[in-house]
Amino acid sequence: MSIPKREYVELRSDEVQEILGTPPAWLVSWGTLLIFLGVAALIAVAAVVQYADVVPARVTIVRPSPPLTVVAPRDGYIAAFLARDTQFVQENEVLAVLQGSAEYNDVRQLDALLRYWQRCFPDSMDRIQPPPNLQLGDMQIEYTALTQAVENYRFGQKNKASTARQGANAAAQQIAKLEQSIIIDQRSLRRLDSQLATARERYQRQSTLYEAGAISRIELERERQQVDELERQRDALEESILRKQNEITSLRRIRQDASLAEAETGLNAIGQLRQALSNMQAALNRWKSANLVVAPVAGRVTLNGNIFLRRQYVRAGQPLLIILPAQDDSAVARLQLPIVNSGKVRPGQKVIIKLDSYPYAEFGVIYGTVRSKSLVPTDEFYDVAVELPHGLTTSYNKAIPLEHRLNGTAEIVTEQKSLLHRIYEQVFTAFR
Repeated sequence: MSIPKREYVELRSDEVQEILGTPPAWLVSWGTLLIFLGVAALIAVAAVVQYADVVPARVTIVRPSPPLTVVAPRDGYIAAFLARDTQFVQENEVLAVLQGSAEYNDVRQLDALLRYWQRCFPDSMDRIQPPPNLQLGDMQIEYTALTQAVENYRFGQKNKASTARQGANAAAQQIAKLEQSIIIDQRSLRRLDSQLATARERYQRQSTLYEAGAISRIELERERQQVDELERQRDALEESILRKQNEITSLRRIRQDASLAEAETGLNAIGQLRQALSNMQAALNRWKSANLVVAPVAGRVTLNGNIFLRRQYVRAGQPLLIILPAQDDSAVARLQLPIVNSGKVRPGQKVIIKLDSYPYAEFGVIYGTVRSKSLVPTDEFYDVAVELPHGLTTSYNKAIPLEHRLNGTAEIVTEQKSLLHRIYEQVFTAFR
């Protein structure tokens, strides 16, 4: 069997090269257009797409008011520890009581009574009734003085009312008698005036007759004596009326002076009672300062694992518990901004906060705004205050509990630049 001969074609002929080396016109046109559109699209994307220019920093978010440590006021044994861990307490609420010579329940009763008595004073002082047999220890002296002042006030009020009533009644009766006597005397005075006028007229007639020689001198003198007697009676009666009027004035003055003296006595008793109440309140305040552990502010109690039992001994200044002050959702964010790139930070710039304790991939980030930056760095760092307009609500709408301190990282967005702008800056910098 014979093998057929292969025929070889010359591929490098001029005709073949002309066909293979000349692309079609439509392919060149569309290819150029596609390349141009691709480059234009890349430039447009580079001009549109922007990403932030950020300055990193460490951030600390704290409460506006720091936690307060409550300590023992003096050396002593605990009589009662009333606070519980995580308990919410009000300002001035009693947290613990140190053992002393006074009975705490009696002190509480006295404290409530003092507040009530001070509201009653001075309009309703009769309601002040100190209970007997209170065990008040060092405050017993002031309490005894208060009890005595109350008794003195009541005794004075009782006697003052009785004495004033008796004196007023006696003076009123005497004044009434004198006024009635004056009325009678004034009637007698009017009668005497009438008799005196008649006697004077008769004496004038007798004088005319005597001058005419119709009567004797003896008869004229008798008429004159009668006129003089009536004038003496009238003068005596006027003097009696004036004396009685002066006596009435004196009685009224004496009654007024007695009332003023009684009022002064009452004021002295009120002043003594007021002073006794003040001394009792001062003694109670001293006892509270020495024996009570109270909450300085409203907040939540944290014992930090400490357990205090009754009869446990504590020393003055020994920390007993911590109170986290009650706050709203406000918080204070502070940045430690390194000097590097710090000149780009300005107030009003956006801040993105990522907390260490709450992964941002799960909880989101917290947004803030630069409020201020310190003028001078401290230890190579600027202090930057950040305002949190949404509090601790994250970008995932999750509320972060306001703990005492939250640490994390912050990114200060100093400028939004497009990719094209950044390429231009790099090229410009390279050829500058």
